[in-house]
Amino acid sequence: MVLMMISKIDYNDKAFQGYEISIKELVDTLEISKDCAYREAQTITDKLLKRSLRIQQTDGSLLKCSWIAKAVHRPGNVTLTPAPSLRPYLLGLRKCFTIVPLTHIKGLRSQYSVRIYMLLRQYRNLGRFDLAVNDFRKMLDLENKYKRFNELRRWVLDVARKELDAKAELSFTLETVRKGKTISTLKFTIVRKQKTAKKSRGTHIERVLKNLFLNKS
Repeated sequence: MVLMMISKIDYNDKAFQGYEISIKELVDTLEISKDCAYREAQTITDKLLKRSLRIQQTDGSLLKCSWIAKAVHRPGNVTLTPAPSLRPYLLGLRKCFTIVPLTHIKGLRSQYSVRIYMLLRQYRNLGRFDLAVNDFRKMLDLENKYKRFNELRRWVLDVARKELDAKAELSFTLETVRKGKTISTLKFTIVRKQKTAKKSRGTHIERVLKNLFLNKS
């Protein structure tokens, strides 16, 4: 829903307003029934209001806020209002970042699948990229979760790879590099697949700043 909200932002906005997401959009994007969409909307907005987003500022300070300031549920739609602190980041996205059709991440249920997909999009022309395990954890806000690497692989990397294999036009293979007894580096090789998604009707989202979207969603 965050990505759907971002897709609706008018980049000439002087201040944030509420952005309406219809239940039909949720049904089409998440590929669920209408009844499930109403329940899912409640669950997602509860999580967005509670979840902390961390953004490292250029002056060295750390901003903590939530994705949304409020959510208003009505029959047929939910209106999300982004947190005011995010205004300079969200309004500047179109100028700086790659446009990604919403259909390319349609059906991805894991937040980690979406974040890893964004990384694959970022490096798709290179075909591969390396990330230190510690940097990967920071990007996905996993510094205090899945502390053993086999847990990180099982619950994050393997889940994301299987979802991307099934539902996205980009996936990956993975090699690991050890430093002593510890796995220190992840080596991603990007796998391009034939696109099977329907053409987008013009709804697009932006790949969000590394220190915004990839740090927390």
